[in-house]
Amino acid sequence: MLRTHEAFPKRIFDPASKEDLAVYRGFIQTNSWGGKTCPFELVWPFSSIPHMIAEQIAAYTVTALR
Repeated sequence: MLRTHEAFPKRIFDPASKEDLAVYRGFIQTNSWGGKTCPFELVWPFSSIPHMIAEQIAAYTVTALR
């Protein structure tokens, strides 16, 4: 029997990754992660993945403007 983390491997969201941004864009447009579960791992101190991703994108963008 597969455990959830084995059936749906998670990865850390990378705001510099075009692939990760495309997955998030799809979530924003459809309000769904698609046929599978969310591919991203929730990291502390966040309590929701969409909020975590939005904060990480904002921080990355502001830092890149320097």
